[in-house]
Amino acid sequence: MTLSGWPRHRAAGGCHSQRRTGLFAAVPLAVVLLAAFLWSAVGPSGFAGAPAADAAAKALVDARLDESANDPALRTPFVADIRQLGASWVRVGVAWSRLELEEGSYDAAEIARLDGIVDDLRAADMKVLLTVHDAPHWSQDTSYPGNPGVAYPIRTDALDDFGRLGEYLAAHFSGRVRAMEVWNEPNLWTFLYPQRTADDPYFGARTYLRMLKSFSAGVRRGDPDVLVVAGATAPVGLNDRYRTSPQRFASFLKSHGAAAYFDAYSHHPYTPGGSVNHSPDEPPNDPNTTVTLYNLPTLLRLFPTKPFYLTEYGYNTEPSLMFGGFAVSEAAQANYLRAAYRRAGRYPQVKALFWYLVTDSRPVGLPAERGVYTGLRRSDGSRKPSWFVFAGGNRVSLLAPERARRGSLITLSGRVTCASIGPVAGRSLSVQARRLGTSRWYPQATVISDADGRYGARLTFRYATQYRVRWSVVSTSLVRTVRVR
Repeated sequence: MTLSGWPRHRAAGGCHSQRRTGLFAAVPLAVVLLAAFLWSAVGPSGFAGAPAADAAAKALVDARLDESANDPALRTPFVADIRQLGASWVRVGVAWSRLELEEGSYDAAEIARLDGIVDDLRAADMKVLLTVHDAPHWSQDTSYPGNPGVAYPIRTDALDDFGRLGEYLAAHFSGRVRAMEVWNEPNLWTFLYPQRTADDPYFGARTYLRMLKSFSAGVRRGDPDVLVVAGATAPVGLNDRYRTSPQRFASFLKSHGAAAYFDAYSHHPYTPGGSVNHSPDEPPNDPNTTVTLYNLPTLLRLFPTKPFYLTEYGYNTEPSLMFGGFAVSEAAQANYLRAAYRRAGRYPQVKALFWYLVTDSRPVGLPAERGVYTGLRRSDGSRKPSWFVFAGGNRVSLLAPERARRGSLITLSGRVTCASIGPVAGRSLSVQARRLGTSRWYPQATVISDADGRYGARLTFRYATQYRVRWSVVSTSLVRTVRVR
């Protein structure tokens, strides 16, 4: 298990270093899911409208697939959940350290485990992207002092082993895997240390370029049709021995001809902990050291002919030390999710935005702050509002009489549905009203949808009134007008 980390964002008090559990630490071999994203008209029900030619695909992470990898029966409901969310691409982590425990020998059980995941996802008509990470100890150059983690650079004489790994994976999964991503957050010390040395201020990027060249050559020997994805950079870095900014890292790769060795570039445009602005539509504290969705063109213009995959993104709904303690409300998470995909859709180069996670990861036997709460589901499996926003196809219907007598009781009724799962039970709905000819809405009642998604409310009618029913940040009914009889 490895840890990645990035500092809390620079705020008024300076920069505070915090560690974040990375994709393959908090969620071992997590599976990241992609779906076609219809972004041209994003409404309160989720993602809607006609598909755009350059639409960014939705993305998810679900550790449960890995946890159930040895039991296909346990994977079935998880794959079903992914399909309900509209997934069409899947990102599967491959830990080199688990696969090649001893140099020159690939572990049969680990290959079988990966085969099971890939085959189940392919059977569900999902495309697969593999992300290789975590160098085995035998391949590392441990001569560099002061490393707080285990991610020493790959020895020069082990780069050929890394290339052979790429060749093996591409050949073994030929026809089943569409793309391979080279490493995870290589601009951080927890995946590649050191980032700079006394003799080389670009040591981390230079080392990664060697890795990329070797792995890419191997993939192309194994299956030239597999896409090679480079980058996977964390959103912020201070250009010290622990962290390199994503701009500096990508600029080095560009100036040294790295584009010849990859087909697509990837980045993790999180809003870092300590940020003054939280929305995807607002700038980071320091655009010189940070790349979020807001200033993503900083990277896009470095490789203008390459497609981009944003392979981690999310907002915690509970404080997480792994993300610098940064958390937002569930309603804000849903709104930021919608805004993030809308913003990603502005960039034709961006082909996918990966949401991290599907389900919250709450630790057992450790403080809750050690968990990760970016999920679309809570740790007990219940759905957050963001699950429905992500899935889209949500609707609140509303029936009301056209006319009524003053002082009489009227009945408002309807149903809550989601296109992928049907009736939605247990949703809290706000019944709202405004006098005809006015603009401000006032809450009248709160109702809960029943097992069949239905709801009802009895209200006293006094004058010509407009009514609507709101399902949190997910969807709002049509407005119904009741006039005086």
